[in-house]
Formats: sequence, structure tokens, C-alpha cells
Amino acid sequence: MISFKQKGTFSKFEKYLDKIKKTSDVGRQAISIADKIVDELAQATPKDTGLTASSWAYEISQMGNKVSITFLNKNLQNGLNVALLLEYGHGTPSGVWVEGKEYIDPVIQKNYLNIINNAWKEMIKS
Repeated sequence: MISFKQKGTFSKFEKYLDKIKKTSDVGRQAISIADKIVDELAQATPKDTGLTASSWAYEISQMGNKVSITFLNKNLQNGLNVALLLEYGHGTPSGVWVEGKEYIDPVIQKNYLNIINNAWKEMIKS
């Protein structure tokens, strides 16, 4: 039989566990949101070879309960980000202007508004 005696409380340990739980919940939510947005960006990306669409990624940085998600497209041609050329347009070597197709901003804006609306709903629950 095993027994033990304890003096004091586990309040510091419990606070630590609560902090980890909250931080990991925020991290899991950020990953879920970022995965969803990357999928939507890939779907919205104009496709020729599909390389740009499959080159979306994200980085999550977290300080305490603050989370930042940075979306990246790793398809570079001659040092230029192809996703941005498709979004904003570009000139060709022969001097022809290729009009951009706005596809990044609508995906980001829609999801940003969803995050704000969900946060608002959580705030007014309390």
C-alpha cells in the first residue's frame, strides 16, 4: 500500500496547468484556423501548374495568450513571389501588363471577420 502526506496546496501547480491548458487551446485553435485558411487559399489560387496553389504555408507565433498567424507562399520565380504577382498583376519581359486576380485578400478578409464575430459571441456569453 502506498500513502503520502502533503503540506500546503497545489495552487501554483494548478495555475501552471491552467495556463498551459489555455495556451494550448489557443494554439490548437490557431492551427485549426490556419489550416482552414491555407486550404481556402489553395482552392482560390489561379492554377496553371498548381505549384503556387500547393505552396501555401503558415507560421504561428505565440507570446502568452497572443497569437499571430503569418501566411506564406513559397513559390518564388527569379526571387519574386508568384502568389503576389497573380494577386496584384505584373509586367512581362515583352512589356505586356498581366492583370491581377484578387484572390488572397477576399479569403483573408472573410476569415478575419469570422474570427472577430466568433470572438464577439464568446465575449457576450459571459
